[in-house]
Amino acid sequence: MADRSLGRTLWNLFLALFNATLILLALCLFLGWKVAEATNGIAAEVANRLAEFSPVRDELRSLADDIEGLRDTLATAQDSADARRTAAYAEMRGEVEALASRVDAVVEKAETLVEAPEDLIDHAVAAVGSEARETVATLGVCTAQDAAPPA
Repeated sequence: MADRSLGRTLWNLFLALFNATLILLALCLFLGWKVAEATNGIAAEVANRLAEFSPVRDELRSLADDIEGLRDTLATAQDSADARRTAAYAEMRGEVEALASRVDAVVEKAETLVEAPEDLIDHAVAAVGSEARETVATLGVCTAQDAAPPA
C-alpha cells in the first residue's frame, strides 16, 4: 500500500476512464457505420422502385398526348361534312379502343407499384432488424469471451 500514491491512483483512474471512453467511441462508430450501411441498402432499393415507376409516368404522359389528339379529331369531326365525319368517327373508335387498353395496362402497373411500398417497408424493417440482431450478437460474443475467467 505504501508503494501507491494518490497521484498514481488518480492517473490510473484517468487512464481507465479514457480507455472506456475510447471503447465506447469505437462501438458508437461501428454501430453508426452498420446503420449507414443498412440505410444505403434501403436507399438503393427505394431508388430501384422509383425507377420502376418512371415508365408508368411516361406512359401517363403519352396517354395525355393521345387524349389531346382525340380531342382534335373530335373537333375535326364536328366541323366536317358527313363523309368525312363518318371516317373521323371510325378513326376515333379505333383510337378509343387502343387508349382503353393502354389505360388498363397503366392501371395494372400502378396497382403493382402501389402494393410495393408495403413490401419495401417490410423488407427494410427486416433488414435493419437483422443487422441490429447480428451486431448485438457479435458484441455479446465479444463480451462473453472477454468476461470469461482465465483457466
